[in-house]
Amino acid sequence: MRAVNLQIISELKKFMERAEHEKSKYCVHNSAFTRKRKLTFSRVTLLILNCLKRSLSVELIDFFSQIGALDELVAKSTFSMARKKLKRSSSKIGTRYCFKHTDYNGLL
Repeated sequence: MRAVNLQIISELKKFMERAEHEKSKYCVHNSAFTRKRKLTFSRVTLLILNCLKRSLSVELIDFFSQIGALDELVAKSTFSMARKKLKRSSSKIGTRYCFKHTDYNGLL
């Protein structure tokens, strides 16, 4: 199970690196996520792929504390506005990419 988790993390990292260079594929506008902001393309995508389960404010606090950037914590409305810059299909693409490139050794 640990090997599968590490493989999923590795594939997610590869996907994020590839997606960072192909933002136009995942963003509504070409100008989205071009400025230096607290909520970068990668951060917004990771938050969405993290499958938010609790209140948005708690998820944001946890996320920013985990990445060591609690001083860059943003409001819920800021996240909502940044999320609107992504195409709806973005999170589906990331999830499919991980499942397609991961060997589950019969776990699923």
